[in-house]
Amino acid sequence: MNSCISLKHLSPLISTLMVFIGANAGLAENRPRLQLSVGFAHGWSVVLLAEQTPPGAGTAGGLQQSRPSAAQLRPELDNRLKTALRRNFQRTDRIVSLQSLLERYSRQEDLTRAVKTYWTVVRLVASVDVLSELLSELETFPCPPERRPYLEGLKGGITGQLIDMRSQLAAAQFELATWAGMTNVQGRAFPDDIPHTGGYNTYIDSLFHGQAPLEVRKIDELLPLIRQSIYLHFIAARSARDAWLAYRDLANAGAANIEPAMQMWHLAVTENLRCLESVERYNELILEYILELRTYGQTPTNILPMLLEEGSRHIVSGTTSGSNPGNRDSGNAATSARQARLLADGLPFAFKPREPLTAPHCLQTPTYFLTALGESDAVETPELTKGFFSSIKATRLEDFVKELSRFCSTESTQIRGGKPLTLSEYLTDSSAGNGERGVRTIKYWDVVEAQDRLFVLIKQSAILSELFQLALREAERPGGAELVLQIHAERNAADAALQDAHADLMEKRFVLKKSHPATAVDPTAVTPPFAGPYETRWDELAPSIPPARRVHLGKIAYRLPGIYAATAQTASALLSADLARQRDAEAYLRGQIPLTTLLASIRLEFDLWLEFIGGVGQYNRAIAEYAASCLPFASLNDYLKAIGAQ
Repeated sequence: MNSCISLKHLSPLISTLMVFIGANAGLAENRPRLQLSVGFAHGWSVVLLAEQTPPGAGTAGGLQQSRPSAAQLRPELDNRLKTALRRNFQRTDRIVSLQSLLERYSRQEDLTRAVKTYWTVVRLVASVDVLSELLSELETFPCPPERRPYLEGLKGGITGQLIDMRSQLAAAQFELATWAGMTNVQGRAFPDDIPHTGGYNTYIDSLFHGQAPLEVRKIDELLPLIRQSIYLHFIAARSARDAWLAYRDLANAGAANIEPAMQMWHLAVTENLRCLESVERYNELILEYILELRTYGQTPTNILPMLLEEGSRHIVSGTTSGSNPGNRDSGNAATSARQARLLADGLPFAFKPREPLTAPHCLQTPTYFLTALGESDAVETPELTKGFFSSIKATRLEDFVKELSRFCSTESTQIRGGKPLTLSEYLTDSSAGNGERGVRTIKYWDVVEAQDRLFVLIKQSAILSELFQLALREAERPGGAELVLQIHAERNAADAALQDAHADLMEKRFVLKKSHPATAVDPTAVTPPFAGPYETRWDELAPSIPPARRVHLGKIAYRLPGIYAATAQTASALLSADLARQRDAEAYLRGQIPLTTLLASIRLEFDLWLEFIGGVGQYNRAIAEYAASCLPFASLNDYLKAIGAQ
């Protein structure tokens, strides 16, 4: 019989449980696709940066709760960014606003570098603040004397990272001071604004009537994906900290379990930093989008309202006149539609909305039911106890490496629909000459590796979801609540990594499309990479290589055997880890080992799997550069044979 979890440390979990998030929708948040709303500068912030709080609430564990949306989480994230700026500002610092940089530079290259430097400084200030806070929390952990060296080692590693980030911050502030026209004697340059973390509507359909340039379409598709990454990492960081504090409370009560406590503390560090990196990337994409529009004459003179809302400005100087972005009223659909019509009339370019404006559709917030499973409740574990590579029948390591690589590539092509594109087709349809063969082949292998990584991370997410269901069975045992929080944090971090991989694949596919005009839809790279020993024939080819390239290509020739050997060793370790995870899963289900042992096996297997995929990618990129340089005049068929693709 199911019972609701009411333990102390599970209360924060109720409000942060995540379900798998699709690629094309905001994080439980409406993203209204109104018609074009541009023209006057003051209108951009109303429409482009508009964000609505979605309706819908559900029950979780007997409590009326709604899963937190980006709109609900955003005030907390923005407040953290604001607090970091205010807490680290010193009286001798010179405040620099984003507006001052926009007024100072008009040339696109200068403007891009200046604004990106600005966001880098904000990220580093916030990163230093986060690391400092988490290190201070670590001082309160009651570590047993015999485990003190372990804690000090972990603490020392992050302290070194903090020192390095402080030096990066000093260098970035020096660069920002240069862009702001300051000198060192005037103090450090310090940002006054925080980056945008809300939704962003591009309206490219209205702007370009379905004929948007490729670069614009790329940014339009990446923006919601990167924004999802922001909040997935934010939730992962928050859930990791919940688990860390729960383990700390347990230690204060005399039941110290230092390893999982430190793992969760370190995960909180990692996910906070990745969240801030995603925020920086998101705002760089917004800048890229605005500058792309500028090339078509589709932006107002003042682009600041396209970059920031009023509530994000003057954080340090304290002169902000806007309202808190988390509490602002974004207006109803009819008001937004009227604004859109008025603004569109003043567009300084030819494109006008053709269709009547429509109100956005509301998206219901998914609900997660949190229940504790009884001893007799069955939990489906189809992935946990299954061998991932049981279909591979190879008996020799060399054959296993080849079949494992092919297995990953074949499975990954089934993830998303797209136009199948072989390497031969990609190179045949190329408008570039033989001199670009190596570069283009590397781009192709980049897509293959990104596809494979996404496939593995989807597997990892499924495994951790099953593990979480098992953890719920232990929630009411001593230490069970903390274990549930730990597995939940691990799963959130895995989902954030999955979202990052999705965005990375999307970006790499656009690179492929840009250099392959015949591809109108997302290409799926279907040629498997080479995964066998490679014969370089260096002694034979070296005399014909120009002296300027001989040293570089010789280094590749000597590196290739080592890359292959390391990748083969990783494949062997992965096979062992797969068997260990299966046995540990079966042993746990029989009650013979704790769940944490199974979790460690899962971590090891997926770390090795991702390492294998990275090794195969590195191997094939090196082969492509080597073969293209050594055989510049070879026919396409000969070149494909030389890189093992035929």
